[in-house]
Amino acid sequence: MGKKKKVDEKKAEKKRVLLRVEGKRVTRHECGTCGELDRALMWCEMRKKQVTLEMDACKHYKESVQDAKVKAFNERKAAVEHRNKSESPEVKNEATPDVKKIFEEDKSAKLKTQVELKIERIREIEKQSEETMGLLRHATIEDISNPCYIEMDAYIDMVRMGVAYGAVIVGEGGIGKTWRVVKHLEGVDYAYTDSYTTPQALYIWLWKNRDKEVVVVDDCAGFLDNMKVLAMLKGGLWNVGENKTRIINYMTTKPMQDSEGNYVPQSFILGARMIILTNRLNTKNSHINAVLSRVNSCIVEIPYEELMSILEQVAQRDYADLTKKERIEVYEYLVDNTSESTESLNIRTLIKCFQQRVYSKLIKQPDRWKELAKLSILKKNPSLVLVEQLIKDPSFKNEKERINAFEVRSGRSKSTYFRMKEQLQAKVKRGQGA
Repeated sequence: MGKKKKVDEKKAEKKRVLLRVEGKRVTRHECGTCGELDRALMWCEMRKKQVTLEMDACKHYKESVQDAKVKAFNERKAAVEHRNKSESPEVKNEATPDVKKIFEEDKSAKLKTQVELKIERIREIEKQSEETMGLLRHATIEDISNPCYIEMDAYIDMVRMGVAYGAVIVGEGGIGKTWRVVKHLEGVDYAYTDSYTTPQALYIWLWKNRDKEVVVVDDCAGFLDNMKVLAMLKGGLWNVGENKTRIINYMTTKPMQDSEGNYVPQSFILGARMIILTNRLNTKNSHINAVLSRVNSCIVEIPYEELMSILEQVAQRDYADLTKKERIEVYEYLVDNTSESTESLNIRTLIKCFQQRVYSKLIKQPDRWKELAKLSILKKNPSLVLVEQLIKDPSFKNEKERINAFEVRSGRSKSTYFRMKEQLQAKVKRGQGA
Protein backbone atom coordinates (compact mmCIF):
# COMPACT_ATOMS: atom_id res chain seq x y z
CA MET A 1 0.00 0.00 0.00
CA GLY A 2 2.86 2.37 0.80
CA LYS A 3 4.57 1.70 -2.56
CA LYS A 4 1.37 2.45 -4.53
CA LYS A 5 0.91 5.74 -2.70
CA LYS A 6 4.47 6.74 -3.50
CA VAL A 7 3.93 5.96 -7.19
CA ASP A 8 0.70 8.02 -7.21
CA GLU A 9 2.58 11.00 -5.74
CA LYS A 10 5.18 10.76 -8.53
CA LYS A 11 2.43 10.68 -11.15
CA ALA A 12 0.79 13.69 -9.57
CA GLU A 13 4.03 15.59 -9.59
CA LYS A 14 4.23 15.51 -13.39
CA LYS A 15 1.49 15.89 -15.93
CA ARG A 16 1.79 14.20 -19.33
CA VAL A 17 1.10 16.37 -22.34
CA LEU A 18 0.91 14.67 -25.77
CA LEU A 19 1.78 16.89 -28.73
CA ARG A 20 2.60 16.49 -32.43
CA VAL A 21 5.99 17.87 -33.50
CA GLU A 22 6.74 17.75 -37.24
CA GLY A 23 4.39 14.86 -37.73
CA LYS A 24 5.95 12.78 -34.94
CA ARG A 25 4.40 11.92 -31.64
CA VAL A 26 6.16 13.58 -28.74
CA THR A 27 5.73 12.96 -25.05
CA ARG A 28 6.63 15.90 -22.83
CA HIS A 29 6.66 16.10 -19.08
CA GLU A 30 5.53 19.27 -17.39
CA CYS A 31 7.07 20.24 -14.09
CA GLY A 32 4.45 19.94 -11.40
CA THR A 33 6.08 22.71 -9.39
CA CYS A 34 6.49 25.56 -11.87
CA GLY A 35 4.59 24.29 -14.89
CA GLU A 36 7.63 24.50 -17.20
CA LEU A 37 8.73 21.65 -19.41
CA ASP A 38 11.60 19.79 -17.82
CA ARG A 39 12.44 17.40 -20.65
CA ALA A 40 11.19 16.15 -24.00
CA LEU A 41 11.15 12.67 -25.50
CA MET A 42 10.57 12.01 -29.22
CA TRP A 43 9.40 8.67 -30.47
CA CYS A 44 11.88 7.06 -32.88
CA GLU A 45 10.32 4.62 -35.32
CA MET A 46 13.68 3.10 -36.21
CA ARG A 47 14.76 2.43 -32.61
CA LYS A 48 11.22 1.75 -31.42
CA LYS A 49 11.85 3.84 -28.34
CA GLN A 50 11.81 7.41 -27.07
CA VAL A 51 14.91 9.56 -27.42
CA THR A 52 15.69 12.77 -25.50
CA LEU A 53 15.42 16.15 -27.30
CA GLU A 54 17.62 19.15 -26.55
CA MET A 55 15.80 21.88 -24.69
CA ASP A 56 16.08 24.44 -21.93
CA ALA A 57 15.41 23.00 -18.53
CA CYS A 58 13.82 24.65 -15.54
CA LYS A 59 15.67 25.14 -12.28
CA HIS A 60 14.04 22.09 -10.75
CA TYR A 61 15.37 19.98 -13.60
CA LYS A 62 18.83 21.48 -13.18
CA GLU A 63 18.73 20.52 -9.53
CA SER A 64 17.74 16.99 -10.52
CA VAL A 65 20.72 16.91 -12.94
CA GLN A 66 23.02 17.90 -10.10
CA ASP A 67 21.54 15.15 -7.98
CA ALA A 68 22.11 12.73 -10.86
CA LYS A 69 25.80 13.72 -11.02
CA VAL A 70 26.16 13.05 -7.31
CA LYS A 71 24.45 9.74 -7.81
CA ALA A 72 26.72 8.87 -10.74
CA PHE A 73 29.78 9.73 -8.65
CA ASN A 74 28.60 7.43 -5.88
CA GLU A 75 27.89 4.68 -8.39
CA ARG A 76 31.35 5.10 -9.89
CA LYS A 77 32.91 4.89 -6.44
CA ALA A 78 30.90 1.75 -5.71
CA ALA A 79 31.97 0.29 -9.05
CA VAL A 80 35.65 0.89 -8.27
CA GLU A 81 35.29 -0.78 -4.88
CA HIS A 82 33.42 -3.62 -6.55
CA ARG A 83 36.17 -4.01 -9.13
CA ASN A 84 38.93 -3.99 -6.51
CA LYS A 85 37.25 -6.83 -4.65
CA SER A 86 36.98 -8.96 -7.75
CA GLU A 87 37.17 -8.53 -11.50
CA SER A 88 35.75 -11.94 -12.31
CA PRO A 89 32.90 -12.15 -14.89
CA GLU A 90 30.58 -13.62 -12.26
CA VAL A 91 30.91 -10.61 -10.00
CA LYS A 92 30.70 -8.18 -12.92
CA ASN A 93 27.45 -9.77 -14.13
CA GLU A 94 25.89 -9.26 -10.71
CA ALA A 95 26.31 -5.47 -11.00
CA THR A 96 23.53 -3.11 -12.09
CA PRO A 97 23.53 -1.83 -15.73
CA ASP A 98 24.87 1.57 -14.61
CA VAL A 99 27.61 -0.04 -12.58
CA LYS A 100 28.46 -2.33 -15.54
CA LYS A 101 28.87 0.68 -17.82
CA ILE A 102 31.12 2.45 -15.32
CA PHE A 103 32.99 -0.81 -14.77
CA GLU A 104 33.76 -1.11 -18.50
CA GLU A 105 34.83 2.55 -18.79
CA ASP A 106 37.15 2.24 -15.81
CA LYS A 107 38.54 -1.01 -17.18
CA SER A 108 39.42 0.66 -20.50
CA ALA A 109 41.11 3.51 -18.65
CA LYS A 110 42.96 0.99 -16.52
CA LEU A 111 44.17 -0.89 -19.60
CA LYS A 112 45.57 2.30 -21.10
CA THR A 113 47.35 2.98 -17.84
CA GLN A 114 48.76 -0.56 -17.80
CA VAL A 115 50.20 -0.08 -21.31
CA GLU A 116 51.91 3.12 -20.22
CA LEU A 117 53.20 1.48 -17.06
CA LYS A 118 54.46 -1.48 -19.09
CA ILE A 119 56.47 0.81 -21.37
CA GLU A 120 57.90 2.62 -18.34
CA ARG A 121 58.91 -0.68 -16.75
CA ILE A 122 60.50 -1.88 -20.01
CA ARG A 123 62.50 1.33 -20.27
CA GLU A 124 63.55 1.03 -16.64
CA ILE A 125 64.70 -2.58 -17.19
CA GLU A 126 66.59 -1.59 -20.34
CA LYS A 127 68.26 1.20 -18.38
CA GLN A 128 69.30 -1.30 -15.72
CA SER A 129 70.67 -3.58 -18.45
CA GLU A 130 72.68 -0.69 -19.84
CA GLU A 131 74.05 0.03 -16.36
CA THR A 132 75.02 -3.64 -16.00
CA MET A 133 76.76 -3.53 -19.37
CA GLY A 134 78.52 -0.39 -18.18
CA LEU A 135 79.97 -2.40 -15.29
CA LEU A 136 81.26 -4.96 -17.78
CA ARG A 137 82.81 -2.24 -19.96
CA HIS A 138 84.54 -0.54 -17.03
CA ALA A 139 85.66 -3.71 -15.29
CA THR A 140 89.36 -3.89 -14.50
CA ILE A 141 90.67 -6.90 -16.39
CA GLU A 142 94.34 -7.77 -16.15
CA ASP A 143 95.76 -9.23 -19.32
CA ILE A 144 97.04 -12.81 -19.37
CA SER A 145 99.89 -13.54 -21.72
CA ASN A 146 100.04 -16.82 -23.62
CA PRO A 147 100.92 -17.83 -27.20
CA CYS A 148 97.58 -19.68 -27.49
CA TYR A 149 95.79 -16.33 -27.65
CA ILE A 150 97.86 -14.73 -30.44
CA GLU A 151 95.51 -15.50 -33.35
CA MET A 152 92.37 -14.76 -31.34
CA ASP A 153 93.71 -11.41 -30.15
CA ALA A 154 94.69 -10.40 -33.69
CA TYR A 155 91.21 -11.07 -35.12
CA ILE A 156 89.52 -9.17 -32.28
CA ASP A 157 91.81 -6.20 -32.85
CA MET A 158 91.04 -6.27 -36.59
CA VAL A 159 87.33 -5.92 -35.82
CA ARG A 160 87.97 -3.24 -33.22
CA MET A 161 90.03 -1.13 -35.66
CA GLY A 162 87.55 -1.58 -38.52
CA VAL A 163 89.92 -3.64 -40.65
CA ALA A 164 87.46 -6.56 -40.75
CA TYR A 165 83.67 -6.77 -40.48
CA GLY A 166 83.63 -9.76 -38.18
CA ALA A 167 85.38 -12.60 -36.36
CA VAL A 168 84.28 -16.01 -35.11
CA ILE A 169 86.16 -17.39 -32.08
CA VAL A 170 85.64 -21.07 -31.20
CA GLY A 171 86.87 -22.63 -27.98
CA GLU A 172 85.84 -24.57 -24.89
CA GLY A 173 84.16 -22.73 -22.05
CA GLY A 174 86.32 -21.21 -19.33
CA ILE A 175 89.42 -20.43 -21.41
CA GLY A 176 88.96 -16.65 -21.21
CA LYS A 177 87.31 -15.81 -24.55
CA THR A 178 84.78 -13.32 -23.16
CA TRP A 179 87.19 -11.45 -20.90
CA ARG A 180 89.78 -11.13 -23.64
CA VAL A 181 87.19 -9.62 -25.98
CA VAL A 182 86.05 -7.17 -23.29
CA LYS A 183 89.69 -6.28 -22.58
CA HIS A 184 90.43 -5.57 -26.25
CA LEU A 185 87.23 -3.52 -26.72
CA GLU A 186 88.08 -0.99 -24.00
CA GLY A 187 87.12 2.48 -25.25
CA VAL A 188 84.89 1.07 -28.01
CA ASP A 189 81.11 1.63 -28.18
CA TYR A 190 79.85 -1.95 -28.30
CA ALA A 191 76.77 -4.00 -27.43
CA TYR A 192 76.98 -7.42 -25.80
CA THR A 193 74.51 -10.30 -25.49
CA ASP A 194 74.81 -13.85 -24.22
CA SER A 195 71.15 -14.79 -24.60
CA TYR A 196 69.18 -15.93 -27.62
CA THR A 197 65.47 -16.68 -27.86
CA THR A 198 64.25 -16.46 -31.47
CA PRO A 199 65.68 -15.26 -34.80
CA GLN A 200 63.23 -12.35 -34.71
CA ALA A 201 64.43 -11.29 -31.25
CA LEU A 202 68.02 -11.38 -32.52
CA TYR A 203 67.04 -9.34 -35.59
CA ILE A 204 65.40 -6.66 -33.41
CA TRP A 205 68.46 -6.60 -31.11
CA LEU A 206 70.77 -6.11 -34.11
CA TRP A 207 68.48 -3.37 -35.47
CA LYS A 208 68.56 -1.51 -32.15
CA ASN A 209 72.37 -1.72 -32.04
CA ARG A 210 73.00 -1.22 -35.75
CA ASP A 211 74.91 2.04 -35.18
CA LYS A 212 77.27 0.67 -32.51
CA GLU A 213 80.91 0.17 -33.42
CA VAL A 214 80.87 -3.53 -32.49
CA VAL A 215 78.26 -6.08 -31.43
CA VAL A 216 79.34 -9.20 -29.49
CA VAL A 217 77.28 -12.40 -29.45
CA ASP A 218 78.62 -14.75 -26.79
CA ASP A 219 77.90 -18.49 -26.53
CA CYS A 220 74.18 -18.30 -27.36
CA ALA A 221 72.71 -21.80 -27.30
CA GLY A 222 71.50 -22.85 -30.75
CA PHE A 223 72.62 -19.54 -32.24
CA LEU A 224 74.54 -21.04 -35.16
CA ASP A 225 72.17 -23.97 -35.63
CA ASN A 226 69.30 -21.82 -36.92
CA MET A 227 69.02 -21.29 -40.68
CA LYS A 228 67.34 -17.88 -40.32
CA VAL A 229 70.15 -16.67 -38.08
CA LEU A 230 72.77 -17.89 -40.53
CA ALA A 231 70.98 -16.07 -43.34
CA MET A 232 71.11 -12.83 -41.33
CA LEU A 233 74.80 -13.32 -40.58
CA LYS A 234 75.60 -13.77 -44.26
CA GLY A 235 74.10 -10.38 -45.02
CA GLY A 236 75.58 -8.68 -41.98
CA LEU A 237 79.16 -9.87 -42.48
CA TRP A 238 79.72 -9.09 -46.16
CA ASN A 239 79.21 -5.85 -48.08
CA VAL A 240 77.18 -5.42 -51.27
CA GLY A 241 77.68 -2.85 -54.06
CA GLU A 242 80.00 0.08 -54.45
CA ASN A 243 78.84 1.66 -51.19
CA LYS A 244 79.95 -1.47 -49.30
CA THR A 245 76.68 -1.65 -47.38
CA ARG A 246 75.82 -4.69 -45.31
CA ILE A 247 72.08 -5.34 -45.37
CA ILE A 248 70.16 -7.67 -43.04
CA ASN A 249 66.69 -8.85 -44.06
CA TYR A 250 63.99 -10.61 -42.10
CA MET A 251 60.68 -11.11 -43.91
CA THR A 252 57.51 -11.63 -41.86
CA THR A 253 53.80 -11.67 -42.68
CA LYS A 254 53.05 -9.25 -39.82
CA PRO A 255 54.87 -6.00 -38.98
CA MET A 256 57.53 -6.49 -36.31
CA GLN A 257 57.52 -4.50 -33.08
CA ASP A 258 60.08 -4.12 -30.34
CA SER A 259 59.34 -4.42 -26.63
CA GLU A 260 57.95 -0.85 -26.49
CA GLY A 261 55.64 -1.35 -29.47
CA ASN A 262 57.81 0.55 -31.98
CA TYR A 263 57.67 -0.87 -35.49
CA VAL A 264 60.86 -2.44 -36.86
CA PRO A 265 61.61 -2.46 -40.63
CA GLN A 266 62.05 -5.77 -42.45
CA SER A 267 65.51 -4.76 -43.68
CA PHE A 268 68.19 -2.35 -42.49
CA ILE A 269 71.84 -1.44 -43.04
CA LEU A 270 74.14 -2.81 -40.34
CA GLY A 271 76.84 -0.33 -39.41
CA ALA A 272 78.27 -2.34 -36.51
CA ARG A 273 81.00 -4.94 -36.88
CA MET A 274 80.44 -8.32 -35.22
CA ILE A 275 82.32 -10.74 -32.97
CA ILE A 276 80.83 -14.19 -32.39
CA LEU A 277 82.05 -16.42 -29.55
CA THR A 278 81.00 -20.05 -29.43
CA ASN A 279 81.98 -23.30 -27.71
CA ARG A 280 81.46 -25.46 -30.77
CA LEU A 281 81.00 -25.18 -34.52
CA ASN A 282 79.53 -27.65 -36.99
CA THR A 283 81.85 -27.22 -39.95
CA LYS A 284 79.94 -29.89 -41.87
CA ASN A 285 77.10 -27.40 -42.31
CA SER A 286 77.58 -25.60 -45.64
CA HIS A 287 75.73 -22.51 -44.39
CA ILE A 288 78.09 -22.18 -41.42
CA ASN A 289 81.02 -22.51 -43.80
CA ALA A 290 79.47 -19.73 -45.90
CA VAL A 291 79.49 -17.50 -42.81
CA LEU A 292 83.08 -18.48 -41.95
CA SER A 293 84.20 -17.61 -45.48
CA ARG A 294 83.17 -13.99 -44.80
CA VAL A 295 85.15 -13.50 -41.58
CA ASN A 296 88.39 -14.39 -39.81
CA SER A 297 87.89 -17.40 -37.56
CA CYS A 298 90.03 -19.49 -35.26
CA ILE A 299 89.78 -22.37 -32.81
CA VAL A 300 91.41 -21.66 -29.45
CA GLU A 301 92.91 -24.88 -28.13
CA ILE A 302 94.97 -24.76 -24.96
CA PRO A 303 97.11 -27.82 -24.15
CA TYR A 304 97.51 -28.93 -20.55
CA GLU A 305 100.95 -27.39 -19.96
CA GLU A 306 99.89 -24.03 -21.37
CA LEU A 307 96.69 -24.13 -19.31
CA MET A 308 98.71 -24.64 -16.15
CA SER A 309 100.77 -21.59 -17.09
CA ILE A 310 97.59 -19.53 -17.51
CA LEU A 311 96.19 -20.76 -14.17
CA GLU A 312 99.42 -19.75 -12.46
CA GLN A 313 99.02 -16.20 -13.81
CA VAL A 314 95.40 -16.12 -12.57
CA ALA A 315 96.50 -17.33 -9.14
CA GLN A 316 98.86 -14.34 -8.92
CA ARG A 317 95.89 -11.94 -9.24
CA ASP A 318 93.98 -10.70 -6.19
CA TYR A 319 90.93 -12.66 -5.05
CA ALA A 320 88.62 -11.59 -2.23
CA ASP A 321 89.32 -13.16 1.19
CA LEU A 322 92.33 -15.17 -0.02
CA THR A 323 95.98 -14.33 0.44
CA LYS A 324 98.53 -14.88 -2.30
CA LYS A 325 99.94 -17.85 -0.39
CA GLU A 326 96.48 -19.47 -0.23
CA ARG A 327 95.87 -18.88 -3.94
CA ILE A 328 99.21 -20.42 -4.88
CA GLU A 329 98.43 -23.40 -2.65
CA VAL A 330 95.19 -23.97 -4.57
CA TYR A 331 97.05 -23.74 -7.87
CA GLU A 332 99.70 -26.24 -6.74
CA TYR A 333 96.97 -28.61 -5.60
CA LEU A 334 95.54 -28.54 -9.13
CA VAL A 335 98.98 -29.22 -10.60
CA ASP A 336 99.42 -32.26 -8.34
CA ASN A 337 95.92 -33.68 -8.88
CA THR A 338 95.17 -33.06 -12.56
CA SER A 339 96.46 -34.28 -15.90
CA GLU A 340 95.44 -34.44 -19.55
CA SER A 341 92.68 -36.86 -18.55
CA THR A 342 90.95 -34.36 -16.23
CA GLU A 343 87.58 -33.36 -17.64
CA SER A 344 86.59 -29.69 -18.12
CA LEU A 345 89.78 -28.28 -16.67
CA ASN A 346 89.89 -24.52 -17.27
CA ILE A 347 90.13 -21.11 -15.58
CA ARG A 348 86.71 -21.58 -14.01
CA THR A 349 88.02 -24.70 -12.25
CA LEU A 350 90.56 -22.57 -10.41
CA ILE A 351 87.94 -19.94 -9.50
CA LYS A 352 85.63 -22.65 -8.10
CA CYS A 353 88.49 -23.96 -5.97
CA PHE A 354 89.05 -20.41 -4.70
CA GLN A 355 85.39 -20.24 -3.68
CA GLN A 356 85.64 -23.57 -1.87
CA ARG A 357 88.78 -22.39 -0.10
CA VAL A 358 86.97 -19.27 1.14
CA TYR A 359 84.09 -21.46 2.34
CA SER A 360 86.51 -23.71 4.25
CA LYS A 361 87.93 -20.68 6.04
CA LEU A 362 84.46 -19.48 7.02
CA ILE A 363 83.46 -22.84 8.54
CA LYS A 364 86.94 -23.21 10.10
CA GLN A 365 87.73 -26.49 8.37
CA PRO A 366 90.91 -25.66 6.44
CA ASP A 367 91.09 -28.85 4.32
CA ARG A 368 87.41 -29.23 3.44
CA TRP A 369 87.97 -27.47 0.08
CA LYS A 370 90.20 -30.32 -1.11
CA GLU A 371 87.45 -32.87 -0.51
CA LEU A 372 84.93 -30.68 -2.32
CA ALA A 373 87.31 -30.17 -5.24
CA LYS A 374 87.78 -33.91 -5.71
CA LEU A 375 84.04 -34.58 -5.51
CA SER A 376 82.71 -31.79 -7.70
CA ILE A 377 85.46 -30.41 -9.96
CA LEU A 378 88.46 -32.64 -10.51
CA LYS A 379 86.66 -35.39 -12.38
CA LYS A 380 88.56 -37.64 -14.73
CA ASN A 381 87.47 -39.93 -17.53
CA PRO A 382 88.23 -43.44 -16.13
CA SER A 383 89.00 -44.88 -19.58
CA LEU A 384 91.28 -41.96 -20.41
CA VAL A 385 93.08 -42.31 -17.09
CA LEU A 386 93.59 -46.03 -17.66
CA VAL A 387 95.00 -45.53 -21.16
CA GLU A 388 97.33 -42.83 -19.81
CA GLN A 389 98.58 -45.22 -17.11
CA LEU A 390 99.07 -48.08 -19.57
CA ILE A 391 101.09 -45.92 -21.96
CA LYS A 392 103.37 -44.72 -19.15
CA ASP A 393 103.79 -48.24 -17.67
CA PRO A 394 107.15 -49.67 -18.89
CA SER A 395 106.18 -53.24 -17.98
CA PHE A 396 104.14 -53.57 -21.18
CA LYS A 397 106.37 -54.61 -24.08
CA ASN A 398 104.01 -53.76 -26.96
CA GLU A 399 100.65 -52.29 -27.94
CA LYS A 400 98.89 -55.66 -27.96
CA GLU A 401 99.65 -56.20 -24.26
CA ARG A 402 98.32 -52.71 -23.40
CA ILE A 403 95.11 -53.36 -25.36
CA ASN A 404 94.57 -56.69 -23.59
CA ALA A 405 95.13 -55.04 -20.20
CA PHE A 406 92.72 -52.26 -21.11
CA GLU A 407 89.98 -54.71 -22.13
CA VAL A 408 90.43 -56.75 -18.94
CA ARG A 409 90.49 -53.80 -16.54
CA SER A 410 87.82 -51.62 -18.13
CA GLY A 411 85.60 -54.17 -19.85
CA ARG A 412 85.59 -51.94 -22.90
CA SER A 413 86.59 -52.60 -26.49
CA LYS A 414 89.76 -52.19 -28.53
CA SER A 415 88.24 -49.28 -30.47
CA THR A 416 87.64 -47.39 -27.20
CA TYR A 417 91.31 -47.83 -26.32
CA PHE A 418 92.44 -46.29 -29.59
CA ARG A 419 89.92 -43.46 -29.30
CA MET A 420 91.20 -42.56 -25.81
CA LYS A 421 94.80 -42.84 -26.99
CA GLU A 422 94.05 -40.54 -29.90
CA GLN A 423 92.65 -37.91 -27.53
CA LEU A 424 95.76 -38.04 -25.36
CA GLN A 425 98.08 -37.80 -28.36
CA ALA A 426 96.13 -34.83 -29.71
CA LYS A 427 96.66 -32.96 -26.42
CA VAL A 428 100.36 -33.78 -26.47
CA LYS A 429 100.74 -32.60 -30.08
CA ARG A 430 98.97 -29.31 -29.30
CA GLY A 431 101.37 -28.81 -26.40
CA GLN A 432 104.40 -29.49 -28.58
CA GLY A 433 103.06 -27.20 -31.32
CA ALA A 434 102.47 -24.39 -28.84
